[in-house]
Amino acid sequence: LLACSLVVAVAIGAGQSFDPGAYLEHVKYLASEKLEGRATGSRGLDLAAEYIARVFQQAGLGPGAGRSYYQEFPVSVDVALGEGNRLQYCIGQDCTTLELGKQFVPLNFSGSGRCRGPVVFAGYGISAPELGYDDFAGVDLKGKIVIVFRHEPQEFDDSSIFAGRIQTEYSQPYSKALEMLQRGACAGLMVNDVSNHGGHDGSLEEFNGAAAPADVGIPFIHVDAAVVRRWFAHAGRDLEKIGQTIDRELKPVVFELPNELQVDVQAELMRTERVARNVIGFKPGRSTEYVIIGAHYDHLGRGEQFSMAPERAGEIHPGADDNASGTAALLELARYFGRRPPLRRGLLFIAFAGEELGLLGSGYWVRHPLLRPEDAVAMINLDMVGRIRDGRVYVGGLSTSPDWKPLVEELAQVTSLKLDFTEDSAYGSSDHTAFSRLRVPVLYFFSGLHADYHKPSDTWDKIEAEPAAQLLSLVARLVERLAESPTRLSFVVGQTAQTR
Repeated sequence: LLACSLVVAVAIGAGQSFDPGAYLEHVKYLASEKLEGRATGSRGLDLAAEYIARVFQQAGLGPGAGRSYYQEFPVSVDVALGEGNRLQYCIGQDCTTLELGKQFVPLNFSGSGRCRGPVVFAGYGISAPELGYDDFAGVDLKGKIVIVFRHEPQEFDDSSIFAGRIQTEYSQPYSKALEMLQRGACAGLMVNDVSNHGGHDGSLEEFNGAAAPADVGIPFIHVDAAVVRRWFAHAGRDLEKIGQTIDRELKPVVFELPNELQVDVQAELMRTERVARNVIGFKPGRSTEYVIIGAHYDHLGRGEQFSMAPERAGEIHPGADDNASGTAALLELARYFGRRPPLRRGLLFIAFAGEELGLLGSGYWVRHPLLRPEDAVAMINLDMVGRIRDGRVYVGGLSTSPDWKPLVEELAQVTSLKLDFTEDSAYGSSDHTAFSRLRVPVLYFFSGLHADYHKPSDTWDKIEAEPAAQLLSLVARLVERLAESPTRLSFVVGQTAQTR
């Protein structure tokens, strides 16, 4: 009876249908023991990538990365701290050596090497000129050690140009380190943004070397806020007040610390380098413009990092809902559109790797776009769409364009799904957030958190395939409207709409 119910097609209009059974088959394979949880850098993720590429090819999509379906980028596995990790600072002749693990710790993507020299503070270490905010504008970082705050400005402000409570790609420490590297800094130091956390210094990042972004090329160290507070006090500055000022005015605060403060940073990490792959298929349109449909296909492997059941580390975390469910939706949309005549705009299907490690795959695509970014009209992200309960689906990203809500509400009139536009519960920190860098309106579909999230119990048999097929019907109508509309969506920066 179950098998019969799963093969019932769900109509989405004349000649349009999605098969819950076909959707579920993708989930079953991606969440199978054979793929061992699809950790980034693992053989299981490679098998998943090959499966996705085959489906794209069978659907009639062309390679989206030149002649290949794969866009490769480096990641690290089995990262370990060496013996040469040291942080010392001197104020004049008075020198202090900090204690590893208590007062400082290298992040797992830190480069190895040594740097000694002057120090500059550069706000949150964010360069987002498209949002009107840039901590690095006009600042000389060459050969300097750069201190930045953790996270983003206005962390608890829902109307922020950043996503407020939801952390965007700009909050990722790896993104901050890349910006420093590109500007010639010799080392980066990250300090907790204590003004946003009740004045509590907070804890240092716990070092975990199971998997990590690639070696960033410079030492990058998390430093205890109490230490940085002393440095700032010597410069006549207040750590908390600086954070409050940036949050209030949303303007960068940048300054050099006195030359008598000299910091000596040394990092040594040992790692194995692997290749991760975004899997990309492209359906050309009648113009150069295109719509992006994305989902991340990586998960936690055996739960060595980010597991919500740490006592079960070592067991396979299958990630059926997170995010085999979204990947299966991506594949069924590819099969549906792949056999149709070209639309006005092309369709770019991207299965992202490295999302669980900090939006690595989407961040890499945004920094290395394979099509002209100005031709992207929208990005639709599917992350955890397999556990729709009582027909409720959360829709996030509406604030990136005033055109989204009326469009989605119009298309949803023929579905029984209940769309929830509560932004702070739906606009999650997933791959769509990286696309603000390209000024692309984004929309995010999500069926909600549950007790199996990031646990070995997130298994395929708990997926609700028929409601997922109904959601695919809605998303297909949305994609078709975006691809055929004679006009483009407007993109919103903060409270200001700008038509692209």
